[in-house]
Amino acid sequence: AVGVITHYNHEAREYYEVLFTAHGQLLVNKHVQGTIVEQAAASHDIAPNTWFTVELRCVDNQTSVFVNGVKKLSGILQGQIRNGVVGVVTRGARGQFDDVAWSEMR
Repeated sequence: AVGVITHYNHEAREYYEVLFTAHGQLLVNKHVQGTIVEQAAASHDIAPNTWFTVELRCVDNQTSVFVNGVKKLSGILQGQIRNGVVGVVTRGARGQFDDVAWSEMR
């Protein structure tokens, strides 16, 4: 899987992740106190070795996931971990990330 990590707290090793698997799964997980909790799941039709665009919108304590401009998931409650950094991740796969941008909307 390849994906994005948000709200990463290095000391506690707690964070949220959005993963895209080669088998067509879109998974949103929370990692807290050594436990992984699946928060949401959907499917995607992105072919392997294909570039795609991911947008995460975190508003207050809710997150929405857009893939190639289409909303795939919304209203995911993510208020437990409030601070931290963002990054990209691969899990048992090779991936490339290009044009990565983060911004705070006010």
